[in-house]
Amino acid sequence: MIFAMACIMPWIAQSQCFPKQYIDPLYGVSQNAAIQYGAADPYDILGLSINQNLFLDLYIPVGDTLSHRPTIVFAFGGGFVIGSRNQPDLPRLRDYYVPRGYNLATIDYRLGFNVTSGGSALRAVYRGVQDMRAALRFLAENCDQYAIDTNHIVLMGSSAGSFIGLHHAYMDENERPAETYGIPGENQDLGCADCSGNNSYNNQYIRPMAVINRWGAMGDTNWIEPTLRDSIPLISFHGTNDNVVPFGTEYPFSIPLFPPVYGSSVIHQRLENLGVHNQFIPLEGAGHEPELLQPRWDDTIFKYTTPFLYDMLKPDAPEITGTATACQGDTVEYPISYDLSTELCVEVSEGILLSQDSNSIQIRWSDTASTGEIILAARNDLLAYDSTVLSVSLGPLPQGGGITYTSEDGLFLFFSNIQDSISHSAWNFGDNDSCGCINPAHQYQDTGRYEVNLTLTNDYCSIQYDSIIVSNLCPVAGFNATTADSSLYIQNQTQFADQWTWSYGDGSIDSAQVPLHTYQDEGDYLVQIIASNDFCNDTISQWITIDFCPITDFTASINELEVTLQSTSLYADVLFWSPGFGDEVFGSETLDLTFPDTGIYTVQLIAYNSQGCSDTMQQNLQLAITTDLSHSITTEGRAVLLDQQRVLIQENAPAIWVSIDGKKVGSKLEDFYQLSPGIYLLIQKINGTSINTQRVAKF
Repeated sequence: MIFAMACIMPWIAQSQCFPKQYIDPLYGVSQNAAIQYGAADPYDILGLSINQNLFLDLYIPVGDTLSHRPTIVFAFGGGFVIGSRNQPDLPRLRDYYVPRGYNLATIDYRLGFNVTSGGSALRAVYRGVQDMRAALRFLAENCDQYAIDTNHIVLMGSSAGSFIGLHHAYMDENERPAETYGIPGENQDLGCADCSGNNSYNNQYIRPMAVINRWGAMGDTNWIEPTLRDSIPLISFHGTNDNVVPFGTEYPFSIPLFPPVYGSSVIHQRLENLGVHNQFIPLEGAGHEPELLQPRWDDTIFKYTTPFLYDMLKPDAPEITGTATACQGDTVEYPISYDLSTELCVEVSEGILLSQDSNSIQIRWSDTASTGEIILAARNDLLAYDSTVLSVSLGPLPQGGGITYTSEDGLFLFFSNIQDSISHSAWNFGDNDSCGCINPAHQYQDTGRYEVNLTLTNDYCSIQYDSIIVSNLCPVAGFNATTADSSLYIQNQTQFADQWTWSYGDGSIDSAQVPLHTYQDEGDYLVQIIASNDFCNDTISQWITIDFCPITDFTASINELEVTLQSTSLYADVLFWSPGFGDEVFGSETLDLTFPDTGIYTVQLIAYNSQGCSDTMQQNLQLAITTDLSHSITTEGRAVLLDQQRVLIQENAPAIWVSIDGKKVGSKLEDFYQLSPGIYLLIQKINGTSINTQRVAKF
């Protein structure tokens, strides 16, 4: 067996972790006897005001290192008539609780009452409550001297002593019986519950952690109210055949002279109704104070009170998460959580604790064991602890697995493995493809080296096998070529290659995967790729045509209205001329045109090559007449300069000539023959209309 234990803080290790404080006897017993805790007026039929000194005995565990420890305060029984703090079964109580780490204080309280008066009996119970409170105040006042933890005080009583403990816990000052203010024959006001015996601890009420009720009862269970103050945990023991203090509701001693009381079963039901933590253990067939004659009943009380009290003393159990199965020999990390104010102990059986921090522990499990265990125990400053156990099933690695393969023409790789009780197999082929199959056939889409992983899983763990696979597929060359002007664009469609050699047919060579090439001359070229990898190569060729885009240009020779256009464009296969007048388009390289009139004309030439690439050029031409217009007479009319434009004036058309001084000098168009050289205004009606046009004519 492999065993490991480690702690965040040092402690005394026992039983593989912490000593079982409050559970196992660990210490010796020492007594501080007859400690006076107060003094108060006793029951006195003569009414004399003579104080009775009140004492307690304190038993402490020898060897315990706590500076303040949980304390049980015990009140004896005897019907408020007899008894003392040295009750006969006290040695058994002392020898059980004190060696386990509790202080045990046994107190005296005032006895006596008029047995013929129910009111006097009530006053006796009240005096007992006053004395219990005085004793608790004394212990709280001197908690450092006597190592009293005032937050963890437990009240225990027997019979009348349990009456005292129950009423101390659940009866408030405003629930004080009227008889305590005085009755016939006992007219003394007993005072408030916290005002008797001493003034220790500023007369404050000490709220107990819990109450152990042994065959006690209450005057009214309605005094247990749904408040935080009254939500004190209670554990009760009561004989079902008790004829002194009723198991249910009855008169004490079955004598109607006394007020009825409510026994343990009724108190239990009240607490259940209010949701107060409590436990009730009926002692079947037992009578009143059965432990005096049958000590075995003390064993019953010890059996139940030990865990009842311990649950209130211990811290919250630490938590551990993680799988309950692991592989033999595996190192596993388990997340943990616990109250960091506590001490933590980690125990591992069949494993080694490798590391721990406040958030996790790391365990290496045995190579051979079938079961391992992790115990986390957290201990608080009361030396109480709680633990959590995680049992882990350990199993062997999946056996017989591995990676084998065969290939055919480098296209398919077949994998197989031998499996031994595995629940799952997972393949990763190294090319972003995987499967959960057993004997897969896999095709790679490219050549190269691939890391293949096989993970086998059984009910306990997983194992991974790795292998390097070489895919030796031959390249498949392929490309798509497009041209634009002098540029060649290639879309490489080659598969399974890691090297590329390009030949462009013009003497240039390239090794780029995605090449781009520019030609210096037009023409037809043979483009070739040689695709290769470590195993083989493949070659493919393709003819392409480089047709440069045109560069458009032209010249214009102008003679008045006669123009010669000459294309000087480069790389042009088709020409489109637009002279700037009319709708006709011309396509020759040289173009002779007569323009209809003087003015500015925009001439456009568009050149195309065989690939549809084009270029456009525009040029503005200024046309003017330099000939002497007075000598330009034809049979159709006479050419004159009107509005700076050469126009042909039709003879015999209605017209009026006006000289520069505004005088009419002619009434028809042909009168310009008699005009002297100069500038005139020609007003001429447009044929067939009533619209006149006015033009300036210069002769």
